[in-house]
Amino acid sequence: MAEETEKKEVKTTKKVKRKRINWTKLGIVIVIVAFILIFLWPGGILLSEPGQATRYVNTSYDVFVGDQIIDTGSGNIREGTLSGSIGFISDKLDQEITNMQPGEDKNITLTATEAFGTCDSSNNFEYDRKQEIEREQDINRTRNVTLAIFTQMFEEEPEVGEVYETPLAEWKYKVLEIFDNELTLSIETELGKEFPAGYYGVLKVKTITDDKITLRLEGEDSIVPSEVGNIEIEFKEDVVVSTLTPEIGAEIQLPNLPKARVIELTEDTIKLTTNHQYCDQEVIVSIKVLGRSTQTTSTGGPIQHIEGAPTLEFYIMSYCPYGLQMLKGVLPVWKQFQSHANIELRFVNYILHGQEEQDENARMTCIREEQSDKLIDYLTCFVENGDYERCMVQTGVDSAEVESCIDERYDTYFVEDNARNEQYGVKGSPTVVLNGEVIELWPRSPSNVAKAICDAFDSKPDVCDLTFSEENPTAGFGGSTGGSGGSGGSC
Repeated sequence: MAEETEKKEVKTTKKVKRKRINWTKLGIVIVIVAFILIFLWPGGILLSEPGQATRYVNTSYDVFVGDQIIDTGSGNIREGTLSGSIGFISDKLDQEITNMQPGEDKNITLTATEAFGTCDSSNNFEYDRKQEIEREQDINRTRNVTLAIFTQMFEEEPEVGEVYETPLAEWKYKVLEIFDNELTLSIETELGKEFPAGYYGVLKVKTITDDKITLRLEGEDSIVPSEVGNIEIEFKEDVVVSTLTPEIGAEIQLPNLPKARVIELTEDTIKLTTNHQYCDQEVIVSIKVLGRSTQTTSTGGPIQHIEGAPTLEFYIMSYCPYGLQMLKGVLPVWKQFQSHANIELRFVNYILHGQEEQDENARMTCIREEQSDKLIDYLTCFVENGDYERCMVQTGVDSAEVESCIDERYDTYFVEDNARNEQYGVKGSPTVVLNGEVIELWPRSPSNVAKAICDAFDSKPDVCDLTFSEENPTAGFGGSTGGSGGSGGSC
């Protein structure tokens, strides 16, 4: 789509502002690392911290509002984390469990202020159901780019009059002029050429002049399912009207808005609330303690590199639908190939999906670097619906260590990801790098991921004989398959 193409080009020249690197803090870290290497690593053996004892409670519970069971669960849960896992505001439930003996069961009553809070009308808001897009759009045919950007995109030195193309852009570009370190490029296309336009069908080239290209949206009236509800597409003479119909009670996230629950639909608006579904409600938790245990664990550091094995790096944004699609394709393979190949999650060095994406990129990076033994399980949980709090509890991620990492050490980890972005010219989520070369990997199915890795082995291990799904995951959260055709979207 032309708008998406222009967005990609903007990314290459202006990165979204992100968290500033604290160079003073980075310098302190470097000094500390040097001290460790000199004084605490004799003979190449790094002294390690002793294992940490973590207490778990094995429970079975049902959560009631009136006579209705609204949540149920069982299993080993880290002590002190059950309240947060369910979503309660207070830790009263965990405090009550502390004094229960194995085999004991109990009904624990929580008031609204101890459970899901009180309802607040200021947490209600509206969103327009109908959106209009002009069917015809003009774009400038010529644009100026720096020599550095050009060579990153096309991996060639420019020559006046030559036409260049790259998988990273929909258009071909002709070099019109070169002066100093800047070039003037012209989009090269033809009348009637079509580009995919997502839900809206295609963009067709209608007119071409020396200065502008006019594109027109073409398609048929249709109803398209999406993660936030059905979208009715209606083509009119001058505009395309899209009408969103989510389910009442569904929790959805709309552009530039917090995740919220749909409480009402009118002809023109969607009414939503960030209040909990059971705000103002007293809650009873019927719980039984089945047993208690203590486990000694050590926090896993970075994933160890396997010398001589293929290395597949994939660069994503944590809330980019296409990055999530790539992640869902990689995860089944990653679980099987951990001891055979190097598979590395990395992040593009710009943000398009707001603060929650910045926070989640940092969270995943810290888990990758400091609790790597939890990373795959955490990611597998996260791609279901993005509920990071529950995923950290379910997979045993130490949330306090993650917060400490984000505040004190994340900047140093970002330096490495940023350097690799520059090294490989990463310009989209997802970008896949295999053994130091950017590759096109489509479809993003587990089978195709496994094939790419196995083809890079000099001698294929037995794990390459495993069968993986050939279904392409859908973009975004959720576990369905049947992702869109073509060459794949990106953010």
